[in-house]
Amino acid sequence: MTMQQRTTGIAKAALSFLALLVLTHRACAQNASKVDIPGYGDKYSVFVKQLEAGQTNINYTEFRQSFLESEQFRASSNQKPDLGALRKTMHELMKTSKYAEVIEVANKMLNIDYTDMEAHKVLRQTYKILGDAANAKKYHDIEFGLLNSIVKKGDGKTCQPGWPVTQIAEG
Repeated sequence: MTMQQRTTGIAKAALSFLALLVLTHRACAQNASKVDIPGYGDKYSVFVKQLEAGQTNINYTEFRQSFLESEQFRASSNQKPDLGALRKTMHELMKTSKYAEVIEVANKMLNIDYTDMEAHKVLRQTYKILGDAANAKKYHDIEFGLLNSIVKKGDGKTCQPGWPVTQIAEG
């Protein structure tokens, strides 16, 4: 084997390795952890299951209110510091374009509170960057469903018939 053949073989092997690495990274990002469906069997859990299945045509006001009545809401009240830490980590990962990790952290946030609009926004943006149109659309629909359930209420003239506040840090 000549030196040129050996160099060509090494270059091909290196390129193959890099291609495999890129494909594996993209596959890992797209198959990152999913949101856990709460196992309480309440109305909120049913809504989360529907939304994760891509069934985004729901009543988002009812969904937000169901969270307040759910066992998950009681459980999440103990996890507020965790949610803040996860949000900070998510922003740090976004700065470094670590997409698989961003998805994983955003999903952990949704495991605590599936009504978190910022987590849905970040998932929408991340999946769009990765070229995953189906997930980008799903999280877009959820993000704007939640947002519209808040801002498109009332008569636009007075506060009384406007949107009800269901959480202090909503959006």
